[in-house]
Amino acid sequence: MTQDYALNALAKLHAELGGKIKDNIEEAENLREAMMHVEAVIKLLRPEFNVHGIAAKRRNHWSPMFKRGQVVARSVAILREFGRPATVKEVTEEMMRRYSILNPTRRQYDTVWSLVSSAFKRHPELVRMIDANPRKWEAIPLR
Repeated sequence: MTQDYALNALAKLHAELGGKIKDNIEEAENLREAMMHVEAVIKLLRPEFNVHGIAAKRRNHWSPMFKRGQVVARSVAILREFGRPATVKEVTEEMMRRYSILNPTRRQYDTVWSLVSSAFKRHPELVRMIDANPRKWEAIPLR
């Protein structure tokens, strides 16, 4: 009985992933076509320009709410002020309260939550996980 449920769920997941792949293939084709148009305009302006020397680059999208490095410093400061281990949710809610994000949208909350969570995971020199369920973090004392 449970195998049937699991197989149905896996079949549905497989179909969804296949659809995403199909969508991404179509999007890749559109991007490839746009890139060829850009290369053609470059060749019109300067025929000797080597377009193969242009490296592909992804843009980093930063949060509009905080400048670079602020989330780490502020979230660790909040942990230190708590004086006890706290969850990412508690730190997120305190950060939003302090910085006047009063009625956050779901997207704003999720953005701040993910910024705080990744800050804690990326900076083991500043914080450490105390409890695994729920995950509680504590600031490492300054030396």
